[in-house]
Amino acid sequence: MRLKKLGLQFKLSIPIAIISTLILGIYGFYSYQTKKTQLTKELNTKLTGTMEKLKKSLVQPFLDMEDEVIKGILVGELKQENVFIGFKVLSEDKSEENYSMGKDSIGATEIVDSEWKIIQNLGQLFDSEELIIKPEDEDVGEPEETLGYIKVFYTHFYILEQLKKELLIIGFVIFLIDFFLFISIFILLKKLAIRPLEKIAVYADSLDLNSLSEKDLVLDRVGPEDEFNDLAKDAHIALKNYADNLENTVVERTEKLRESLNESQGMLSRIEKAIFRVNSQGIILDPVSNYSYIMFEKEIVGEHALKLLFFHFKDGSVEKKELIGSFKGMFGSDSNDYIFFESGLPKKVTQPDKKRSQGRVLNIQYIPLYDNKSRLVKLMFIVDDITELEQDL
Repeated sequence: MRLKKLGLQFKLSIPIAIISTLILGIYGFYSYQTKKTQLTKELNTKLTGTMEKLKKSLVQPFLDMEDEVIKGILVGELKQENVFIGFKVLSEDKSEENYSMGKDSIGATEIVDSEWKIIQNLGQLFDSEELIIKPEDEDVGEPEETLGYIKVFYTHFYILEQLKKELLIIGFVIFLIDFFLFISIFILLKKLAIRPLEKIAVYADSLDLNSLSEKDLVLDRVGPEDEFNDLAKDAHIALKNYADNLENTVVERTEKLRESLNESQGMLSRIEKAIFRVNSQGIILDPVSNYSYIMFEKEIVGEHALKLLFFHFKDGSVEKKELIGSFKGMFGSDSNDYIFFESGLPKKVTQPDKKRSQGRVLNIQYIPLYDNKSRLVKLMFIVDDITELEQDL
């Protein structure tokens, strides 16, 4: 008996690995969403901060018509933050573009001046605009004045790039954790469960139940106490009880069998009839009744029953052919078929006898003996010498 080396380990390891993968996958999804929310929040913070800064820093240069200063401020913001693609400063009624600065592609380091336009390869862009307002100056009595609009263009490309990297990192980490967890569980199951079970299986396979000794009932197992020790102890106790009771059971049943045999032999010794069994070859089996020795004046065990009883049947005769055919056909048959075949067996036969001029008359009864499948395997003969009774009649 050998346990499959990998079957039980895989059956236990794979469900654990699947559960751990689901847990790690849920954690990874949560981590991904958290990172996405964080990056979006950072983008909104940058956008709000930049717009507030530009609204203040562009007021004075706008009033002084300092084009280079305005362009410098816009270029500085574009170089500082990758998420910003371009800026446009519109007139108060948004009909004219006073300034336009931007990148011609995502990740470009060169800033395009007033000819910058939103082109296809920039991907999906978002925009936001705010008023450029000159605040009220109470000291000189100047009211608040709207100077124009500042419009910023930005993209989620860098957020998506960082999310892809985050997703790859999370996937790689999940794979490593899952792989090492699976290997660890696989090895631990081999060491802590499979090997003890294999040892118990080999131990059980090596036991000879016909000759158990005290030494055979001890299973040495090194290591701390666990469920396998309890299993081994329970099995050993049950096996020891079985071994202890086995000898008593065998002795008890042997004694009963001996008593039954003695009773049978006692009954056979007192019956004045020849009683014996034969197998499918017609050979007489032990035991036989004591009267068989008297009737046939010899030891009949091992003799052929048909030759013993029907030796005077002529070869080729109808009665001999019917006798042999019926005898051969009944073995292996059921009770219904036996009735048909039994009709071909003589119930009374007159044998030639040197002591009796008219011969010896024998009355024969047949008793079928079946196996557990109700197939005839042996046939019992009960032979009675009725010569004197026939003569009286």
